[in-house]
Amino acid sequence: MQNEMLKVMALSVLREIGASIQSAPFFTVKVDETTDVSNMEQVVVCLRWFCDTFKVYKEFVGIHDVALTRAETIYAAITDMLLRMNLSVSKVRGHCYDGTATMSGVKSGVVGRLCAAEPRAVYTHCYGHSLNLAFSDIIKRCKIMQNALDTTHEITKLITKLPTPEAVIKELKEEMHTLPPRICILCPKRWTIRAESLKSILDNYSVLLELWAKSLDYVKDTEMKARIQGVASQMMNFDYFLGISLRLLILQQTDNLCRAMQKVDMSAAEGPDVTGMTVSTPRSMRNDAVFDQFGRRLQASAANLDVNKSVLPRRRKTSRRLDDGSAPIVHATVEDHYRVIYFEALDLITSCIENRFDQPGEDLQQRCAAGQLEQMYQVTKLLKLLLVMPATNAESERSYSALRLLKSYLRSTMSQRRLNHLILLKVHKSHVDSLNLVEVANDFITGHDHRKYVFGTKFEESDFEF
Repeated sequence: MQNEMLKVMALSVLREIGASIQSAPFFTVKVDETTDVSNMEQVVVCLRWFCDTFKVYKEFVGIHDVALTRAETIYAAITDMLLRMNLSVSKVRGHCYDGTATMSGVKSGVVGRLCAAEPRAVYTHCYGHSLNLAFSDIIKRCKIMQNALDTTHEITKLITKLPTPEAVIKELKEEMHTLPPRICILCPKRWTIRAESLKSILDNYSVLLELWAKSLDYVKDTEMKARIQGVASQMMNFDYFLGISLRLLILQQTDNLCRAMQKVDMSAAEGPDVTGMTVSTPRSMRNDAVFDQFGRRLQASAANLDVNKSVLPRRRKTSRRLDDGSAPIVHATVEDHYRVIYFEALDLITSCIENRFDQPGEDLQQRCAAGQLEQMYQVTKLLKLLLVMPATNAESERSYSALRLLKSYLRSTMSQRRLNHLILLKVHKSHVDSLNLVEVANDFITGHDHRKYVFGTKFEESDFEF
């Protein structure tokens, strides 16, 4: 009976959303997949549309379990959801996914199958995923930042594994008479809190060094001691201090870009403009004056924290396999060595973001924005097409939080139908609050003859007046 009541309420919410989408001339499909606690592949479907007043809506409409994350099964889940909501594929003008071959394949992927059914649908690679990939490219190609990332990740793991770390950190802050913010754990999968995590590490730098020294007195495990000593040694190295400071400088730009991309009213046509403004900042910082200011500030902070002084790296002989006969690059001073690293990092952030955000559908969106398409002679139709194009697939990512709350390890055997109904009610709280409970009760009664016999044929508003 409980499952039946959840079904009635969830379908009422879905019908209300479907009626709003049916009145719109166009809509966009956004899909993402994840694995739940019972190791089942779940496909999340979200839709984006707009009303007559050009207000943009993005709603979660369902979750499907699939046996295999192949293009045909995911495409079947999309078409099944559209059929259940009485929506036609001919109204699809855009689709937004991640960049995997299963989703973005133009021949046998979901993009190719949906474009075959509706050629006017423009594919957008989620700008959030593109930015995440651009950041990964930067880290892989800059060794000093990659080493700093590995050490920072190890620091956050040690903080969670130490016995009562919060109490010890609080005691150290009181002894040192400092009030830095709480240490934010580094999460590789979160898009917008990496800069905050690095800033918390820098703000608590002296506290962490004292924490490692104090932890060696009561930690008995030899492996844990070795990890603590290794992290403490890395934090005393100037290269790590430079790497984390340089990463913070870059992540402050990318985190702001990611926050802007995840806004509800952000469309794909605005993405290149926002990206251009973000890229212009590191370009303006690529000069000797800004580097000198950054270096002086960095040297002063390192001296206050008793970090080892910066030195030139030891010269290494080039292996025969890599030796092409050219003279090796030798830097005369430490400043010249770190200037090259600084400029290289700024060049990487501009080139990687521009490469990842260069999408096939971007040219069409810019031409639409400029009004250069001859067939789009109506201004209102042009605005509708621009508004319906999504920039990110953040709604699908946010629905994963509801999935983890509802399907925990204590409720891992929940049926898929019940999960789908519960997550619809969880995500659409405002729609649930506005439901007419009399109509819900009548739908519940008419679902079975025995309920009609027990409760009567139909409820009226007067039955609930006291």
